[in-house]
Amino acid sequence: MKKIILAISLIMGIATSRTVQGDEKHVNKEVILHDKVKILGPRSVVLLPTCRYDGFNSSVVVEFPDDDVSFTAIVVNTSTGEQWFEMNDNGYCEVFISGETGTYTVSIDTVSGNSYEGDFSLL
Repeated sequence: MKKIILAISLIMGIATSRTVQGDEKHVNKEVILHDKVKILGPRSVVLLPTCRYDGFNSSVVVEFPDDDVSFTAIVVNTSTGEQWFEMNDNGYCEVFISGETGTYTVSIDTVSGNSYEGDFSLL
């Protein structure tokens, strides 16, 4: 009887683990961006764009605080080499990606010369 209970518990644990790993792809994740170019000079507040992975749409959303920013967003799955990009000039874009397991790098380059980068992982 103990072996049956142990086997059932083990099967339920594996099933729960698989479900949790599958749900990992269907959540929103914030992507922390940092400025790729460090400019030395007087300190001032720099408003970075916000970036997040939308697991329900399998997309990366980039939004600048200012609406009139022209930029290109590139998303690369470093595990497979797949690349996606989107260009926009209204401060917002959504890049649809495969949503496969791996580590993704997000690179954002503005027309004015600013560059930002961040990464996230999907299990």
